[in-house]
Order: sequence, then C-alpha cells, then structure tokens
Amino acid sequence: MAETDFNIDLTIEEEPIVLEFPKEEVIQLEAVSGDVNIYAGFGDIYSHTLSQVDIDNKFIIISGLSTVSNKQKILALVENVGIAIEYGIDYDIVDGSKLIWNGLELESKLQVGDKIKVYY
Repeated sequence: MAETDFNIDLTIEEEPIVLEFPKEEVIQLEAVSGDVNIYAGFGDIYSHTLSQVDIDNKFIIISGLSTVSNKQKILALVENVGIAIEYGIDYDIVDGSKLIWNGLELESKLQVGDKIKVYY
C-alpha cells in the first residue's frame, strides 16, 4: 500500500471534504488537530454545581440562554463525569432560559455535586 501524506487546513475550508479511495485498498486515516479550541465559537459559558434542590426541581435557570436563537447550537456537558449531553434527548430548554431534564435521559444520570457546563 502506498503512503500518502497530506494536510488539510480546516480553518479555511468552507465546503465538506470528500475523499475517494479504490474499494480494494485498505485505507488508514489519522486526524491531527493541533491547537484547536472547540470552545472559541461560543460567546458565553455557564457553570453550575447541582444541589439537591436542582435535582428535585429537575431544572436550572440560565438567563443568558434566552438570547440564543438556535438552541441546538448549545454545547452542554456534565463536566465532572465527562459526558456531553444532547438537546432534545438529554435535556430541553423551555421558557427561553430554563434547562430541564424532567422525563428525559439526563434525569437518571444526574446527582448532587455534578457540574453542568453550558457553552452558548
């Protein structure tokens, strides 16, 4: 198998990158990110350590979320356990600023002391 080495600068690409390979070849791809800051596109960060009241209420209020027009562009994490949580599956946002998990996947995962971090 012939080795091909090339670099693609993803900071200037605006279109999807499509790579085509012959079906009979085995291809191994390695992506190296360098100094990429995935949080750079977010304007604000909210961090909150959950209390028993938060767990009982099954929501937290993040007033800054009311300014976000596309709620799917929010990145939310349970930071201390290292899991990303997904809008519409793990949590929802109602009334513009209330992050709720009542009846959603996140409800069974959270406990007192967990740290919710939200980039928006």
